[in-house]
Amino acid sequence: MESRTYLASDLAGELGLPRSTINDWLVRYADYLEVETRGKRKVYSEKSLRILKEISGMRNEGKSSFEIEQLLASRYGIRPELTAHPPASSGLPAAPEGGETLPAPASSAGENGETLPALRPAFEQMSVQINTEFLKLADRLEEAEHQRRRLVQRMRIIMTVLLLGLVAFVLVLAFVMYQAFSRIEQRNREAALEATRESGAKLNEMTVILDKSREDFSANLARLREEMGRQRESFEARIREMEKDAATRTEAQIIKLKEEFARKQQQELQKLVDAHEKKLKEAQAATARSDSLRQQAESEAKNAREKLSQGERELEELRRVLKEFEAKRLEAEKARQSQQQQSPESKSESAPETAAPAQETEK
Repeated sequence: MESRTYLASDLAGELGLPRSTINDWLVRYADYLEVETRGKRKVYSEKSLRILKEISGMRNEGKSSFEIEQLLASRYGIRPELTAHPPASSGLPAAPEGGETLPAPASSAGENGETLPALRPAFEQMSVQINTEFLKLADRLEEAEHQRRRLVQRMRIIMTVLLLGLVAFVLVLAFVMYQAFSRIEQRNREAALEATRESGAKLNEMTVILDKSREDFSANLARLREEMGRQRESFEARIREMEKDAATRTEAQIIKLKEEFARKQQQELQKLVDAHEKKLKEAQAATARSDSLRQQAESEAKNAREKLSQGERELEELRRVLKEFEAKRLEAEKARQSQQQQSPESKSESAPETAAPAQETEK
């Protein structure tokens, strides 16, 4: 080991990587790192730090773990783990809890110096064998990749042949369908020509029939127009008579409504008068302190009497107008009856005219 040593946490700080990544690399590439066990801790040399920096650079370049191991084996070979630090029971000081590094004893350094030269040829031979195995494995992988490329190329050729065959089949099917559709279209044209010929003869016959039916229709239309004119005149006469009757009825209804309104108003006024008279009696029975209330009640009663008298006058006026209107209505009915008696012939002539529209409506 070199003079300076590092813990796993120190390596993570030097490389600027997470502790989990450093632990993974220390386990995966342990054969290429110089490590020494001191008590329960493992310390690494500056060379291990340089190797880890190279591994980080190769990782950043995008190389795989297999490629990194090949390069490390070719550069450094497989490094064995150094002899462990003697335990605390042997009388030597153990590693402190703070993680500080302690100098290795001279006896262990001497033993390591004696054992490493003896084991170096064996490790070099082992590294050469591992390199040859790795190279063979790389050749096999290249051969497998070459076979995979050949298989992919064959599959592409097969897919292109199948695609071309499918395109040819579709083209042949389209040609056959085109010929079939052309034959069907030709037959349809022939059938359409025959149908047009037959329809021409039928069309001439239909034109003659339509001409006759048109003449009959025009004659019937003229008759219907005459009948509709007669019905319109009779309906207009009836509507006029109904309008006159409706006007008289509406006027009578208005007068009745006014009379009813006046009657209700009179009843309300009577109720008000009774209420005010009741208040007046109560005010008269009260002491001298209620003079103001008595005067107010008397004024209200006086106003109510005046309104009652005014409502009675309006009611009498409405009754007089209603009597005049009834007299006028009776005179109008008498005049109408006299006119109907004077023109019985006009009624007899209008009767069949009114019957004709009724028959038409029933039809």
